[in-house]
Amino acid sequence: MTNKINLGCGYRKKEGYLNIDINPACNPDLVADALDLPLENKSTNEVFSKHFLEHFTISEADQLFKEINRVMVPYGRLEFIVDIGKSEKHLFSKDSTHKHRYSPEEMRELCQKNGFIVDELSWITYRSKRTLKLIKHKKYKIRLIARKPK
Repeated sequence: MTNKINLGCGYRKKEGYLNIDINPACNPDLVADALDLPLENKSTNEVFSKHFLEHFTISEADQLFKEINRVMVPYGRLEFIVDIGKSEKHLFSKDSTHKHRYSPEEMRELCQKNGFIVDELSWITYRSKRTLKLIKHKKYKIRLIARKPK
């Protein structure tokens, strides 16, 4: 059993996780397509993903959530951190492989459609590096935490 996976890890590997990416240049623990994971059914407790969902169209994301559901055990935990940029133009200019700017509503719908219960859907806020004050108007990332029911 693979307890935790870091899906679409890129160069951001997490200790204690099976770091998976399609790009072998990132030197992941496992080179694999996230839409067709070479993992057993119900074989992982947790899926973490940061700056990954925006690389999928809505139909691809639907397939991704189905695949995550397949490999996740009941009561498993899902956490996504998604970059939405300050605008669609900004998001796509940051990385030419970005395909969709997800709204919180779309993320909730993807979860619910594919059998997950959303526990948290929140904006990630930033602190100024100079003053450490919260910058409330900079909401460019969304955190989604969901779980697979029994």
